[in-house]
Amino acid sequence: VFALPKVCNRLAQNERTLFTFLATNDLHTLGRFLEEWQQETFKLLTIDTVFDYFAESALKRRDRDALGRNFLLASEAIARLNCPPDAMAVRILKSLAVIIGLEEPGFVPTAELLKFALVHDSKDEGRFENDLRRLLEAKLIYERKSDGRIQFLTGSDIDFAEAVREVRG
Repeated sequence: VFALPKVCNRLAQNERTLFTFLATNDLHTLGRFLEEWQQETFKLLTIDTVFDYFAESALKRRDRDALGRNFLLASEAIARLNCPPDAMAVRILKSLAVIIGLEEPGFVPTAELLKFALVHDSKDEGRFENDLRRLLEAKLIYERKSDGRIQFLTGSDIDFAEAVREVRG
């Protein structure tokens, strides 16, 4: 609810896009989510759906907008995941792209915010914790020790551990 109008303002040309998301049953919209919703399972529409809906628009603006740059970083990180990628890991990366890209002072990319945005039952909690840890270990993302912010780790072809070993001799 917080992210949708802000992403719309940054990436869409007018309010029609917001209403399309809310009122149609197109792919990655609220209508499609409600159409597929099952009463037996408790499931909320999460921020990664906003990523899916706006990905094409965001990637077109990757050179002009932080939102677009972060959508690109998320897409690259998803491509580097093991195949088939775990669904929660993909959701974490997509959500992280939206949160970082919005650059909102009170909406900072922390594990706590990601968990709040994505985890709605105990089954998902374990998946979230495991996949967040795996993404950190795979060095696709990193968590700043000073403030807990999570960022995308832009890759390097240099193996720094190996370079240090070579220097040490």
